[in-house]
Amino acid sequence: MKNGFICAVGCRYDYSYPKDIDALEKNYRELLEKGEASELEISLWKNDRAFGKIDVITEENAEGALSVEVKVFETFSGKVSAKFIKNCEAHDIKVMVPDIVYNDEPVDVKGRQIVSVWVEAESLENCGAGSFTGKVIVKLGDNEEAIDVKVKVVNATFKGVSSELELWQYPYSSNRYYSGLTTEKYFEGGKEGIFRARLDPKYDEQLLTQLRLYKANGGNCVTTTINEDPWNSQTPDPYPSMVKWTKHQDGTFSFTFEDFDRWIALNKSVGIDGPILCFSIANWANNVTYYDEALGEVVVKELSHESEEWQYIWKTFLTALVEHCDETGVFDRVHISIDERAFELVKAVVELNESVKNCEGKSLKMSLAIFSLECEPLFDHFARVSCSVRMECEKVKAWAAERRKKGLVTTFYTCGAENSSLVNRPYEGFYSMLFIKKWNTDGFLRWAFDAFNAEPLESSEHRLYAAGDLYLVYPEKRGKAPCTHSSVRFEMITAGLRMIEKLKIIEKEYGEEGVAGVAEILSLVDDKIDKAESLEAVLHAVNGLKALESKLL
Repeated sequence: MKNGFICAVGCRYDYSYPKDIDALEKNYRELLEKGEASELEISLWKNDRAFGKIDVITEENAEGALSVEVKVFETFSGKVSAKFIKNCEAHDIKVMVPDIVYNDEPVDVKGRQIVSVWVEAESLENCGAGSFTGKVIVKLGDNEEAIDVKVKVVNATFKGVSSELELWQYPYSSNRYYSGLTTEKYFEGGKEGIFRARLDPKYDEQLLTQLRLYKANGGNCVTTTINEDPWNSQTPDPYPSMVKWTKHQDGTFSFTFEDFDRWIALNKSVGIDGPILCFSIANWANNVTYYDEALGEVVVKELSHESEEWQYIWKTFLTALVEHCDETGVFDRVHISIDERAFELVKAVVELNESVKNCEGKSLKMSLAIFSLECEPLFDHFARVSCSVRMECEKVKAWAAERRKKGLVTTFYTCGAENSSLVNRPYEGFYSMLFIKKWNTDGFLRWAFDAFNAEPLESSEHRLYAAGDLYLVYPEKRGKAPCTHSSVRFEMITAGLRMIEKLKIIEKEYGEEGVAGVAEILSLVDDKIDKAESLEAVLHAVNGLKALESKLL
């Protein structure tokens, strides 16, 4: 049959890799013959969203535009949508990975191809409980296949994500991507080019779509830079400072906060008004960059934290920053942030920061990301501490509990190929969110939300890190209406966060029975992120929640 294809319900917690087409097709045909894999069930609460996945496999002679359409669901108070999942190359393993939750525009297909469809249900707060049915229709030429879809709404209301979701932002990379220029051209001139870089208002609409997606999923932290390239160019683009420094003829310094203020305001315009993270006095190259009026050029000066000059320059800056934050009303939100630095440097920054007070006699808050026990004696100086998932579980549990009593935040973080790169399986991201509950922390941090490379929609190409480590979302194609596309990886993180929130509600509202039920749900979650049976643990948790919902709600 010309343009033949099959449709089947795929595993929503895993990828359907193009390289696995023969095995997948055989498995799906066997399931369909048994009357299985032909109905997709999506379970969610009121004021909630959840997803499923359909796989389409084309036959040898297929060719044309594949389309998808959602039908019926007339009595459902919410919406059901279907989008194609676009492939992106995982550069380090040279595999095409279906990760980009793209749109519903028809896609051109050929024979022997897998195309995955992301099906999402979103319920309103006033949605009635019960089951609602509809169909997802897939068409290719004259052929049409339908997958029955049942949306089951549980009689409980989702109240939003309370766990911390801290994803570091990279707006200059977005500006460069949408400009269409290469990194070399956009930041042309080396240190001079980086120093000249400014956030361009003509790309604000694109940035706003990224910020709205971040906010909608619980993100509430703002990433800022206070000196040039604080991570020493570990990202595809160097990272300009949002504060520009000038050294005058008389040796004094002044600072302009134009991008710093603009970026904070842009975040606030979509409701992101939480901690402002300032990177970093303890930057990875141990230097400062400024325009030197006497020399007429940009200077990059390496400084040791043990030197008097380091003390003088950074105290001068901190004094100006504190004054500016007082004037602009953001003092209580600003954190001097440190990422994975050695104890002696961290201690020096703590002492320096606490020596500078504002008009009310307060110092700026501080935040710290760490991968070892080295800085434990300094923890009480930090309003926010994030521990590597590779650290000892029981230690982190104890820290989190003790710090919570003091009103301090403790999260854990992953990076590289630990849970959300393209070389990971999607369920690993979901699994790692269960650690928030297992470790009793306040939430989760990941270092790169949107540090786009040259062509993020095509390949994850980067010289240093695991495929996809640099971004959890995708930009729109240049020249199209502003839009940010989610990823399967990001959706797994946010689904895990929503589950954690439901478990908290069940524990709180259903006493000992709820607590025991949640403990059973999490019983297969190990203390280590790389447990081989993480898919088993995810499915156990998801099915356990469904059973507990049926019993209690």
